[in-house]
Amino acid sequence: MKKFSMLFLILAIAMVMAGTANANYLQNPGFEIFNSDPNNPNEPNDWNFLGGDSTGVPVGGTGTGYTITYVEADSVYAHSGDDYVKLDATSYSWTVVYQEFDIAEGIDYKLKAWAKATPASTPIGLELEFKDSGGNWIRRGADITVFNATTSWALYVNDSNGVAPIGTRSVACTVSTENVAGYTYGQIAYFDDLELTSLPDYAAMNDCQKTQFLDGFDFVQGDLTRDCLMDLRDIAVFADHWTECNIDPTFGGC
Repeated sequence: MKKFSMLFLILAIAMVMAGTANANYLQNPGFEIFNSDPNNPNEPNDWNFLGGDSTGVPVGGTGTGYTITYVEADSVYAHSGDDYVKLDATSYSWTVVYQEFDIAEGIDYKLKAWAKATPASTPIGLELEFKDSGGNWIRRGADITVFNATTSWALYVNDSNGVAPIGTRSVACTVSTENVAGYTYGQIAYFDDLELTSLPDYAAMNDCQKTQFLDGFDFVQGDLTRDCLMDLRDIAVFADHWTECNIDPTFGGC
């Protein structure tokens, strides 16, 4: 009876922990699914790729300025599963793999990635780039995290440096062979099992926050409280600032 009670307790704790685990917003996080795009049969589904020369100018196509190599059926060397992504910047300054989609503003996000590199001193980047409805960056670069990776798989984490800014409509989750102190050659970085989570988790968000994850969402003009409702609370905010002036005194004020 005692053993049964203990087993029941362990199962109950496991179920609670599974229920509270944050959802991963990234698709194909382990680079395991390939070949749905006949024009790019060597690229894993859901991921986009960039590369640059020594000036940082993007160049097009694998083999025309950068190399991205995918290793399949290689579970011995992958962190998990059969595949991982290899970013090779031995001839050019940087290579990037990223995934971009719509998210909610005012939420804290965290990006995790398993990575290793050759040589061990290779700087690698994990970055969250927040954009507005027009695709313009609101916050980028300041929240990049650069590490000197090891030759063995290790977990690296970058959070959003506080909540996603007001006006955020999408985020690009990026891993790269990027060094903010200056581009260098001879870098090879490996990534696997990426994860993007939020606080609160999607299941715990209110309906307005969940709606912001839909493609093409934007707040209606006049929703001053940014709660997806046009009501007296918006009028109260408007009235609270009625007749205020922010013309700089240098220009005569109001």
